Amino acid sequence: MKRIVVFSTTDIQQIDYRKPGVPQSTGELERAIAMGFTVYVVSTRNKLGDGDKWWFDQAFRVLLATTPIDDTCVMTPGLLVPWLKLYEELGIPLPIKRRDADDQEWLEDQLEGPLPQRYGFNSWLEARDYLMYVKHPNDTIIVTGSDFRRLYP
Repeated sequence: MKRIVVFSTTDIQQIDYRKPGVPQSTGELERAIAMGFTVYVVSTRNKLGDGDKWWFDQAFRVLLATTPIDDTCVMTPGLLVPWLKLYEELGIPLPIKRRDADDQEWLEDQLEGPLPQRYGFNSWLEARDYLMYVKHPNDTIIVTGSDFRRLYP
């Protein structure tokens, strides 16, 4: 059985703002690897910093947003791109929902090709939560970082 965990950068590192420098590991990434999980990291960040090399080299796949995060809006379309790529790679069908044509064209440009169908997420948060409810491919367990902590203490 294939086991996959999808972490965010927050799931695998913590920053102590009182001590500037390289973020510290939460231990979750290392634990998932030791347990035989394939690790994906899906981030709302559009670029990595100097302190990210330690985890980047350990993850199976890292998917980044295509635009900087806008703290005022979780609906920024570029934040959806890494989730759409993840679902495509894992063979998970997207929910169908009619979208604005301009929004659809922009996302298809970011994905460097057409979407297989209209996607149905209003924000990256909905895209992340979809993993908990969608049917996974046969013989595959896929969990998010928060589910990993809960199901594999």
